[in-house]
Amino acid sequence: MNEDSFVLELAKDIQAGKSKGRIVTRDGKSVRIVCWDAKGDYPLIGLVDMIYGEFPARFTAEGRYDLRKNVKSSYDLLIKKGGGAS
Repeated sequence: MNEDSFVLELAKDIQAGKSKGRIVTRDGKSVRIVCWDAKGDYPLIGLVDMIYGEFPARFTAEGRYDLRKNVKSSYDLLIKKGGGAS
């Protein structure tokens, strides 16, 4: 798994406390996934940890914030291995 990887099953395990790691945005903000199966192109609903609280955001199953394949967003999801759960 490289630095830009998001693996859905690993993210579920991290969220459930079965694996160590953190779910973060590309710019390092912690994300707590609250829904894994919403209808449509963005089935993941996460709460992004911001200075003022949590910001709700939707993501594809691949962890992308934007459906356009050639666009990298600072909100794309990544897995940071090690450490505690997110």
